[in-house]
Amino acid sequence: MRVMTLWLVGLGFSAGLAVLAALFLTVENQLTAVLWAGNVWWRELLVIAVGAGLLWLMRWRWPALPANAQSAMKRLKAGQLSTARELGAELAITMIILVAGAGVGPEAALTAAIVAASVWVADKLRYLYFNFTTWRRAPWRLLHPTAYLVPYDPEALPEKRTLKHVMMASLIINGLVVAKYLLQQWHQPQLRTVLGASDWQWQQLWVLALALGVALLYQRLDRRLQTGLAKIKLPLWGQVAAGAGFIFLVAQVEPALLFSGQHSVDWLLAMQHATPWLLTLLAVFKLIFMRLCLNFGWRGGDLFPLLFVGLTQGFALAAWLPQVDTMLTVAVTATAMMVVLGHHPALAAVMVALFCPLTLLPAIALAAAAVMLGQKLQQARTTA
Repeated sequence: MRVMTLWLVGLGFSAGLAVLAALFLTVENQLTAVLWAGNVWWRELLVIAVGAGLLWLMRWRWPALPANAQSAMKRLKAGQLSTARELGAELAITMIILVAGAGVGPEAALTAAIVAASVWVADKLRYLYFNFTTWRRAPWRLLHPTAYLVPYDPEALPEKRTLKHVMMASLIINGLVVAKYLLQQWHQPQLRTVLGASDWQWQQLWVLALALGVALLYQRLDRRLQTGLAKIKLPLWGQVAAGAGFIFLVAQVEPALLFSGQHSVDWLLAMQHATPWLLTLLAVFKLIFMRLCLNFGWRGGDLFPLLFVGLTQGFALAAWLPQVDTMLTVAVTATAMMVVLGHHPALAAVMVALFCPLTLLPAIALAAAAVMLGQKLQQARTTA
């Protein structure tokens, strides 16, 4: 009875987190669609200016926000949990940045918020487990924001670790299913969008060597870009103003490079047959735009922007190699670039697979493993 109740309550909490995440993405998409409709320059300037003003005010009050996923995990490991007010401020600042057109993604703020909320849920479930009889007399205690929490203790339930892992997996799956269902019902962009068909052959995998070479060139460009931007020191208002200026410039030159890149999947499908030099130029500009936004305080995630850069460069390389299956070239190029530019191989492989036919999964996994092996060999040479 206790375990079943614990599981049902956990499903309810995980569904609630999924609703909040889906609601955030839906509101962001709807605001973006309304405020940026028609490509009217004066309206875009007004949106960016208002967003810059709000961002300056919010970051003046909370200078460390918005945090990224890595800093959120560091705070979690150190036992420093965000308060409800900080979580609200984090999501509000991220909403401002995204709607104003910055070339970053929402995943950093959502990850930070979900990590903190998940810790709170776990503490509530532990309270329910250890105080089941007391809880039955006052079930409202599970909704109290700051009390009736039992922190994690690795020695408390050593014999229940299998149960814990099974429950965690079921809650994660439940949250993903609920979020996907809600995004579909609310007619929001879906995470999985196949960009083309594939009939690749194992003999064509030599293209992975070229893809890795291209990825290493981007890595060198990215490092020099970050090193150069780090030398620019501006006050907060100067950072925000500079970022706003770059956003407005990109809006006038190529609006498809705005935002995280998820909004521009249809544009990418239409542009895949453009000249390879143009596609390469657009990929480079997207990378530069993302780094400018991050450096000048318009913070966010780099997962979707780097995926967009990799896919765009993949189509460019495919145009130079018509004898190779197009989607194979796109898949291995995007995977190699995402890993080289800083993402975990498994995460990069999953993200690229969302935009490719399932038949390409072996090639994507091989590309991720090859790049990871190359990185480990390079590290071993450096330390030797």
